[in-house]
Formats: sequence, C-alpha cells, structure tokens
Amino acid sequence: MKHVLALVFAATVAATIPVHAQVQECVDVSLINPEAVCPAVVDPVCGCDGWTYMNSCEAQTQGGVTSWTEGTCEVESCTDVAGVDFGVCDAVLGIAQVNGVCQTISGCDFVVNGVDYSPAFFEDEPTCTICNEVPPECGLQLLTSTVDGMWYTFEAIDVPDDVELTWWIDDFLAQTGGLVFEAGFDFNPFWSVCAQYESAPCGGLVEQCYSNVEGVAPCTDLAGVDFGLCEMAMGVANVGGTCQFVSGCGSYVGGVNYTGAFFDSMESCMQECNPGGNLPGCVYPEACNFNPLATEDDGSCTFPPFGCAFSEGAGCMYPGALNYDPWALVDDGSCQFAPDNTDCPGDVDGDNTVGVSDILTLLGQFGAVCD
Repeated sequence: MKHVLALVFAATVAATIPVHAQVQECVDVSLINPEAVCPAVVDPVCGCDGWTYMNSCEAQTQGGVTSWTEGTCEVESCTDVAGVDFGVCDAVLGIAQVNGVCQTISGCDFVVNGVDYSPAFFEDEPTCTICNEVPPECGLQLLTSTVDGMWYTFEAIDVPDDVELTWWIDDFLAQTGGLVFEAGFDFNPFWSVCAQYESAPCGGLVEQCYSNVEGVAPCTDLAGVDFGLCEMAMGVANVGGTCQFVSGCGSYVGGVNYTGAFFDSMESCMQECNPGGNLPGCVYPEACNFNPLATEDDGSCTFPPFGCAFSEGAGCMYPGALNYDPWALVDDGSCQFAPDNTDCPGDVDGDNTVGVSDILTLLGQFGAVCD
C-alpha cells in the first residue's frame, strides 16, 4: 500500500486512551528482575507492550509484561493504534483505526519502539472503513440432556439471530424453528438428532448432531460435566476451550453419551478443535517442567538447580574445590572448599587439628618446585 507523506499542519492524534495506558495495563513491575538469568534461547515473543523480546523469560523478567504472543511484533491491517505515540511532527502518516474510528494521524515515523505500524494505515477513509465490517457469526452448539435415557431434550446455543433452525431425526425433518427440541426414543438404540441452518456468509450448511451410538459431536465443551472420581483415562477433550486429558468412570453421564467428544491424542484434539491455536505450557527443553506438546510459553518454566536437579554432565567446575569434577559440563553449585583455618596454619587437611596426616601431606610436597 502506498503511503503519502505530506507536510501539513495537523494535530497529532488525540487518542482517548493515554499514550502509556495500554503498556501500564499489561506490565506488572513486580515481575521485573534485572538479576534473573534467562536461557540463551532465541525464541522471540511480542510483549503486550509492543516490544519484541528474545524469549518469554526475558519478556517477563526484563519487561514485566503479563502476556505475549509468539514471534516478533508485527502489525496487521486494521490494527487499532490508540495509545501509540508517533511523535509531535506535522507529517501526515495516513488514516488508521483509533478506538474503532478511522482518523487522520500525523507524526514523525511509522516505526515506534521498534515496531513498524505502516500496515495499519490507509490512504483514504473509505478504504479504512472496511475495518469496521462485522464478520458473520456462524456458531452452533448442541446441548443434550435426559432424565430417564429415553426422553431427550436438545438445546441449540450460539445461534445467529437471523437464521432459522431445522431439527432432524436421522433423515426425517422433525421440527422447523425453535432453539429447543424434545423427542423420545423407547427401544431404538440407533438414532441421531441434528440441528442445522443455511447461511451463505458462513459457507452454506452449519450443522451439529448428537448420535446415540457415537455420542456428542467432536469438540463438545465438557466443562462442568462430572465423569466421576475414577483414575481411568478417557482421552483428550475440549474443556473450557482448551484440549485437556480427562479421566473418569465412564463416558455416559446423566444418560448422555459423551464418547464422541474424546480424542486419542492431544495433537488430534488441537487439530480438530483449535486449529492453529496455542497450547500453553513450558516450551524450553532445558526446563524442569518442559512440555513437548506446548506451543505457547506461559511463564511457568522452572530451571535447575532450583526447580529440579541437573541432568547428566553437572558437577563442580572449580579446580580449587575439594570435589572438583574435570568432566563436568555444567556447574551445579555443589562445590565444597576447604575452610580458611587462619587460626591453625598447620591444619593442612582442614580437620581442625594438626596431626600426622598434616605432616605427611607436607612431606609429600617436599622438594616440589613451585612456579
């Protein structure tokens, strides 16, 4: 996109939010620790303060930010620039979103705190207004409940206001309209109920089904479902919007079959229920609680020797220590040194007495040429 810089007398954007308001909200000064030692891992993150840090550890301990995203800070089209100080200059940078409103902005440069905001600017207001277009809502979730295992109540939630639902039992149209559908199934063990609607902006048919054999639809949110206090691993499922391992006593709760909501692996659950999403956890292999499945560091990493013991190759690396290990690759803080016996100069071995072992030690060094 071509940006035209013209020297005119224009007021610098007066954002409703103060310049440092957004930074203040996302920074917790109690997290800042200049003496913290972070691993030398180049895994850049973009802090909520708009700065790019080498890794999440530095973002938390050096910047005090409370949240961040993977990768360097990159600005996309329609990014709201409220609170960004472009400097007190008369150069017109262009038109951009400020608190959801397209405004002409003047300033000194597109780059602020090392972040290039040029993609957020437009040449004219009509083009900028595309940022205010509301994307279509295409939601549909199906809640299933039963009292006796024969009479079922189905409730559709997250449905757009401008659509009409149709309810189907297998291939039979059972009801048109309404967010609630009830049906009884006495002796037929093989049946399914589907709620659906047509929407061109959503790409056509939007549907959710419950099958008495296969259970609820994949990715059904199981938050609040009590599977019992049993240690049996049932699989991975969507719980409160994130994929989690779930254990319990069985997949039937209150007469509802939840089998269809479970996946065999974390990868398959994330791919189906949260494609491209992030799994919070510790992403540093050197950490004690490294999670190989995590895709987004959540600041929970602990490192040896405080969180756990060092792995192989750790030992005392100080040659002057009593337990010096010449093969150690990492110093684990275990070095032990002989006490400074200034009050007992003859105590060579440090046992607080001058005895035969001290004399033998000195005689063993007799005749040695010191550098």
